[in-house]
Amino acid sequence: MKIVMVLSFLFPLFSCLSPQTEGEFFVESIMPSSGEFEGGIDVKIKFSKPVNRDKFSVQDIKLVDVADDTNQIPITLFEFNESSDTVSILAEDVEPDRYYNILISGKIMSEDNLLLSYYYSGDFISGDKYHIKGKNNPADICLVINEVLSYTSESNNYEFIEIFNCSRGDVDLRGYSIKIDENRPQRLLFHKGSYNMKPHQYSIILSNIQNLPGEPVIYVSGRFGKNGMSNTSLKSIKLINERGEVLSEFIPFGKAKRGVSYERINPYNTDNTNNWWYSIAESGATPGSQNSVYMKDVFPPKVMSYSVIENDFDMEVMVEFDEDITCENNQCIYLISPSGKRINGIVRIEGSKLLFSPAVKLEYDTEYKLYLSTLLRDSFYNSYPTDVFINLIKTPPVPPIKLYFPQTYKIPAGTKFFEIISSQYNLDTDEVYFAGLIQKLRMQCVRSQLLDHYLCTVVDQIDGAEDMCLYVDNINTNLCIQFIDSSGSATPYINIRNMAQIKDHLYIEADTSIPCLLFVDFIYKEDADETFSYSTYSFSQYFNYDIRIQDPYKEYYVEIYCIDSHNNYSSKVGYSTSSYNESEYSLIINEVLPNPVGYDTPKEFIEVMNTGNTMVDLSRISIGGCKEKPISINKMSREFILPNEVAIIVASNSVYYENNMSCAVASGAEKIIGRDLKNTSYETLCLYYDGILMDVFSPDITISKEGYSLVRIDRNRYFDKDNWRVSDIVDGTPCKAL
Repeated sequence: MKIVMVLSFLFPLFSCLSPQTEGEFFVESIMPSSGEFEGGIDVKIKFSKPVNRDKFSVQDIKLVDVADDTNQIPITLFEFNESSDTVSILAEDVEPDRYYNILISGKIMSEDNLLLSYYYSGDFISGDKYHIKGKNNPADICLVINEVLSYTSESNNYEFIEIFNCSRGDVDLRGYSIKIDENRPQRLLFHKGSYNMKPHQYSIILSNIQNLPGEPVIYVSGRFGKNGMSNTSLKSIKLINERGEVLSEFIPFGKAKRGVSYERINPYNTDNTNNWWYSIAESGATPGSQNSVYMKDVFPPKVMSYSVIENDFDMEVMVEFDEDITCENNQCIYLISPSGKRINGIVRIEGSKLLFSPAVKLEYDTEYKLYLSTLLRDSFYNSYPTDVFINLIKTPPVPPIKLYFPQTYKIPAGTKFFEIISSQYNLDTDEVYFAGLIQKLRMQCVRSQLLDHYLCTVVDQIDGAEDMCLYVDNINTNLCIQFIDSSGSATPYINIRNMAQIKDHLYIEADTSIPCLLFVDFIYKEDADETFSYSTYSFSQYFNYDIRIQDPYKEYYVEIYCIDSHNNYSSKVGYSTSSYNESEYSLIINEVLPNPVGYDTPKEFIEVMNTGNTMVDLSRISIGGCKEKPISINKMSREFILPNEVAIIVASNSVYYENNMSCAVASGAEKIIGRDLKNTSYETLCLYYDGILMDVFSPDITISKEGYSLVRIDRNRYFDKDNWRVSDIVDGTPCKAL
């Protein structure tokens, strides 16, 4: 038997409406040369451009039996017209009363060396007469990408793309293709008659038929795209009909967990990312059945607006959502300061409005990063899969003048210290005083390190209660307060939470019973008249203070105390420093990777660096939680590290022992590696050499993505929580002293 097929744009019923631009080469039409069936079929194929005849082969066009795709009819004869844009194809030995599908290869090339952009498959029915079976009217087709699994797991171990027929009638998929990212479209192939989709039917598209079950399936030859669907950088998936038109497109959002699919919420709605969410099925995916998120509210609360609210003595952040919300343990929102420090606070909620009061004062005219965490939920318990950056928020500019502390306008008469911020007045150079009808209180002000911030001390004694206003160079600033009679205040006390010396640095972590100024006096042990002092410029109840010892070769007595705003002193806490010789051993923690990609323990590491002038013996190093007994090193690839060299401390089963690393690899700290290195927040780690404290790792920073290490910024800064940054290199830079 012969089947003859003709492609021609003169036959509009079968015209391919691909975008006809000069930069594309596609099939315009297919039509039969005659309808008589005598054992063969004669067809004409019309292309949009002249075909490069030298590169055309009969293998580029095939007839495939729809019922049995292994039954392929070769083309026995072809002939071009004079313009080379139409080819007549003859196929012989065609069986009667069967459906055939013509496949046109994308390898066909135009005379100007363009590959065929869109494939076409025409349907041919053999019988007394044969004809090209009309395709669906595109206007009547509702066909969508409904589910995608790109990140496989042991339980969901194959990639798939699910499509759903939301049309009222059948949809013929022959000639359709899938386009992954920027790769060439991959034609859909059919096994056991799977090309026809019934209304409301789900079909799964897989790669490689040999991996498929025995039922009717749709597949593409080879892997999806070039190398399979990407786990983390997938850009888009397009479903394309035989005319080259995009019927549906999936645009990934976020990052699905391993073995969890992306699911469409409403198959009758648009392709917008708001119509997709991660599968909530226990199995992680729902191939071939209704999605687990079908028609459900699965989205976390949406931020509608946010603003900074300035109160009398502090600033708060107001966030309004599109629905009512809940917050667990005040941990659903936080700010990140310009230095990278995380700022938590107190949360108050009223319906869809959230008011966040930071635990520390926000600085004026400063940008903070606003984050929402996984602990923010709506009434359906929907939450964010990871912490989400919302936007930068900027605090108001510094006001002309404002009372910063005490945080009240009714002030006990015995108050001696005030904190004032001012963008208009120079309080450290001009005459400053409080004045009322009866009294005048002179003040001495010192500019602090904060922006436009001054610490002012009252010089004169107040005689009684009175309303007063602040004057600068005899100008009334309209900053007015009320001094009230007071029976005095309780004596403050100080609690030292942590205190340690590293080289010429003394670190003090303390809290006080009431807001205080912290003072630290150093007294030389061999000469009590030789002293120096440090103090804070702002009242607080919590102090994290790194002090540089002026002469590290000397030993000092240290006295730590605080003074409240009434000039009341706490009792003093004593400490002794030891002398430091730069020629002695010096080690720092240089990099920490707590959460590698995949299984953590074999790739976690703590990198230490020899910053001294002497070779360091690794067996004399120990490390651990600062409040626990440190763990000694008992296994190492080599025993010493030279000045300016690094070594990595790992677990005993670490992959770094097998990777021929360029630096020393050591272990033994099993309690630290694999157990105490938390993925997102960190306990303080202390590094010792011969039992002497060398360094402390205590960053105040959060990492929400796996595979990124924390890297030290300045080798000469100790105890500084802000002296760490997140590396931009996946799995860190072990053995590289950056």
